[in-house]
Amino acid sequence: MKKILFLDIDNTLLVTKDMFIYIITKTDKIKLNTAEYANFSFNNLKNIVIDYSDFDNPSKIENSFYNSEPLYDNLKIIDKYVKNGWELGILTARGEEKIIKKNIINFLKRHLKNDFKLNKSNIYAVGDRELEYYGNDVYYKKLFILRKYLKSYEKVCLIDDSKKIGNLINKYNNIGTTIKKIDFINV
Repeated sequence: MKKILFLDIDNTLLVTKDMFIYIITKTDKIKLNTAEYANFSFNNLKNIVIDYSDFDNPSKIENSFYNSEPLYDNLKIIDKYVKNGWELGILTARGEEKIIKKNIINFLKRHLKNDFKLNKSNIYAVGDRELEYYGNDVYYKKLFILRKYLKSYEKVCLIDDSKKIGNLINKYNNIGTTIKKIDFINV
């Protein structure tokens, strides 16, 4: 049985120490790490600009695989899947897919106990400005890619810290015509 486990990067595999998202208003510039951004309330903000430029910066992205804190509890979960024959894929909202493909395999080799199968063709950075992925935001782009894998894999699973992608996957799984479902693990 072909099975593939997709991994998000930020707050799933690692916590970055020097990459931030900036919320810019007319009067303020708010600097958030990825965990803070995931829980940030935009309710009272009007006319904002969200600056993701750290996640499009090749040197910051490359350094993040060496200068970040690995999330060992999540890596243990991934190791269990790998031990049970699951292939790996990467599905991140980051940009710079080439840099991620160059560095993620070494990161995983350093932190996973079991040998794993990760083809570079299964690595996606849906925030890459030079590549076009179908969908109107990073969550729909991730869902579109996951759905594509349902055609050739019996089991498709995503490990991600985002409740938004989890909710979107649940909506997809509850459509009456959905035959194969996407598994989701929120960490």
